[in-house]
Amino acid sequence: MTTSTSTTPVDLAHTSATCAFGSSGPLALVLWRDITPHELRLFADYSTAVVSKNNVAYAALSIVAPRLRPPAPEVRAAIVALTKEGLNTNYKGATTVMLGEGFFASVARAALAGLALAGGAGMPDHVSKTIDEGADYCARILRVDVAALRAGAHEFYARANATT
Repeated sequence: MTTSTSTTPVDLAHTSATCAFGSSGPLALVLWRDITPHELRLFADYSTAVVSKNNVAYAALSIVAPRLRPPAPEVRAAIVALTKEGLNTNYKGATTVMLGEGFFASVARAALAGLALAGGAGMPDHVSKTIDEGADYCARILRVDVAALRAGAHEFYARANATT
């Protein structure tokens, strides 16, 4: 379903109790409430299809709430397997937006940022505190206007939360 009030159409392609994903311009967007190997694969396949259809540089913006526990072993294995499959040459990077305020959210972001710095299969390129910060990062790596990415990311987040 593609409808939008932003300048870049937002496609909300999938919603469920555990995640929602879609795209807006050069952004593949996902809201993780919980990560399952099945929906991780669905998001990867969707992103690949969108990129193949449009043949443009793209970035991924994942939105998560801070949580104490790391992903389950089967989810970590799925992340590593997807990363090993190789990324599309149009893929430019990703950020994980870890929403939340206060000590716990800061510690969770710091831990994820430490993993990002260490690198390795399945690690994000960047960790952001807000959707705007995530859109800013993606705009820099894609060399596109940040206003459209911000508007699309915020619209996606609002619509993804409204459908569950």
